[in-house]
Amino acid sequence: MDVKERKLWDAANVFIKDGDMVRIKLSGYSMFPFLKPDDYVVVEFVKPEDMHVGDIVVFAQHEKYVAHRIITIHEMNIVCKGDAMRKPDIPVLPEQIFGRVIQNIKKNEIISFDTQKEQSKARKIVKFGFLVYLYSRISMKFHFYSRRMNSKCFL
Repeated sequence: MDVKERKLWDAANVFIKDGDMVRIKLSGYSMFPFLKPDDYVVVEFVKPEDMHVGDIVVFAQHEKYVAHRIITIHEMNIVCKGDAMRKPDIPVLPEQIFGRVIQNIKKNEIISFDTQKEQSKARKIVKFGFLVYLYSRISMKFHFYSRRMNSKCFL
């Protein structure tokens, strides 16, 4: 993470801790197909006691910020995992959590995660983790294949 990016994250962290929400553009495929590159997410402050299995949280890992789903909470350790990842992340402490994702802004729709329907879906994703992983990998391959086919010019 370069100095400019670090300063932006530090500023965003101050806004979130003050009770504001921050919109962040995603870049990776670790939560594919649920969250995709170029989607935006809205992140808000979350207290440790308000974190639940199934929530998507943003935290620092290996000099970058990651948005992954909480799969287990053990006393002071929170274990997260990207939906498209095979293995979980290393456990993080509650103070390492930057905030909780409350909305996903796709091209023409906004999905709020605070509805009962979305919370129920999140718990099922955690419960059926390996099947979600397989689905994510198949979806990703189809996504890249279809993008490649659309980019070829047939004359």
